[in-house]
Amino acid sequence: MIDERLKVAITVATASASVEIPPGNVDRVELTMTPYGCEATLAFWLKDGVALGGSVADELLTDFIAAGLLKVTLAISSIYLRESMETPPDPLTVKGIVVSRAVTLEPEARTSGDSSALRIGVPTMIRRYELRMVDPAAALWDQHRPCALYVQKTVMDVVNEHKGSHITITGDTPFLTVSHDVLTLGVGAALNGATFYDWLLGLVAQHDSQLLYDAKLSSYKLVDTKPATGTPGALPPQAVRTVRAILPEPPRHDVHVLNGSTLDVKNEAVTSANAAGIRHDLLLRSPIAATITDRKTLETRRNRVPKQMLELELNAWPAVAAQPGALVSLDLTAWGTTGLAAATSCRVTELKLSLRGPQVVESERAASALMAGTLTLTVEASDDATPRLPKVRPAQAPIEVEGLVVSTVGEEAQLTWEVTTHSETSIDQVKVKVPLWADQEVVVDLHPDAFSGHTWRPLYKGQRVLLRLKAFEAEILRCLDWRPGARQTAATQGDAVMLGKTETDRTLLTHIYTDDKPVFEINRKNDKDIAFIKIEEGVLTIKVHEES
Repeated sequence: MIDERLKVAITVATASASVEIPPGNVDRVELTMTPYGCEATLAFWLKDGVALGGSVADELLTDFIAAGLLKVTLAISSIYLRESMETPPDPLTVKGIVVSRAVTLEPEARTSGDSSALRIGVPTMIRRYELRMVDPAAALWDQHRPCALYVQKTVMDVVNEHKGSHITITGDTPFLTVSHDVLTLGVGAALNGATFYDWLLGLVAQHDSQLLYDAKLSSYKLVDTKPATGTPGALPPQAVRTVRAILPEPPRHDVHVLNGSTLDVKNEAVTSANAAGIRHDLLLRSPIAATITDRKTLETRRNRVPKQMLELELNAWPAVAAQPGALVSLDLTAWGTTGLAAATSCRVTELKLSLRGPQVVESERAASALMAGTLTLTVEASDDATPRLPKVRPAQAPIEVEGLVVSTVGEEAQLTWEVTTHSETSIDQVKVKVPLWADQEVVVDLHPDAFSGHTWRPLYKGQRVLLRLKAFEAEILRCLDWRPGARQTAATQGDAVMLGKTETDRTLLTHIYTDDKPVFEINRKNDKDIAFIKIEEGVLTIKVHEES
């Protein structure tokens, strides 16, 4: 239970000014800090007597009720620790962006201690402000739902493009730096309302990485492992009111990584020490052996046994750094419960604070106030590698878009084809240009059609196709138009196959009906030279001639 004099400093930055709220005017603070972000609800009051001829002005109202972006800095420090310690802890500082706000108007009839501010006996306008703020990524990316295509780009390239001017983020985890032939953002197509925030946090969780938010600097880091350096601050047993041990349930399943490719069929098992005869199967399909090996390594790491955590309710404001990521040492042997604190060095994973301030009449514009409430810390062993991430919605929705097949073979007007072979998979590939996104060219595997592999039918230059763009790959679903000269009229009920580069050097196979009798023709043309074979009722014609 917290019951002491605190300096709760709130600064609201608007588009035109920065307004500091006197600590004595703070009514309520609800704060939750996690490794990946923060959330706070703040309530405070301000007086305005200018309209009544006084000098006290409410400088916040105009920007507060406007639609502009509001940034808030919250800094909390203990007056007792500041006066009693030679080196007191830095204020607990949190920065965020306002996502909801409200203001309540109250008239107050009483005599002000400042006679120059308000006329005695005239009602004074008191405005009680309430706002909810969260970290910048949660505030802005949670409204960001882009659809975009990238070629030969990394995830970090995409993050940097979409971070905007209010989000600062760096990263060194390996999955961020891999260049992808295809990298698709299909967030805007997700029917479940998923956002860019869900997309990025989903990738972080998939790769067993960490998103760390520095609330004081308002910046993020994407890292592979949690930092474990620094000297832990000692948290004495008398500073703790209650201890609650959290014992996470260990994995009860084995993991099997299955490769469905006939070129490299595999079933790689990742066993769990606490398995209960159940399993998670992950089905992949890749001809590259390293893909399956890497996924097994990742799943082995993810299938760890989580360690015990402690939830500590404090008696007073801590004399050590207590924000998420801070290291603290905890010795509960005096409680006779050494088993609850097997590790002497712990890392803070969550901070929950609930404070209530004094009444308006007690401390108007005071530099501090007597605050009461609760402060709870959740800590983990400093060597616990378990990521602490929020639950997010699936955001890897595939999107469908039209493209044009690319070929650099031959002249511009020729309907040539160009196929390359992947150096590792030996799979044939074609390039497809996507006009919607700046004519970027994606590489797509070329497979036989759904019927058989008997026929070699490569896609020709300019062929209009429907692409399905997945997170890191693309596939051709179908063709969208007919080749010029191939389509037959309804009157002939004909079928046709057009082969060749252009209308002047091609071979056309047709099967049509004349007087309800079938006619089959093979017609070869090269400039003016024409040769054809025609089979019809009772007649076989073979002819070679030069077009006049």
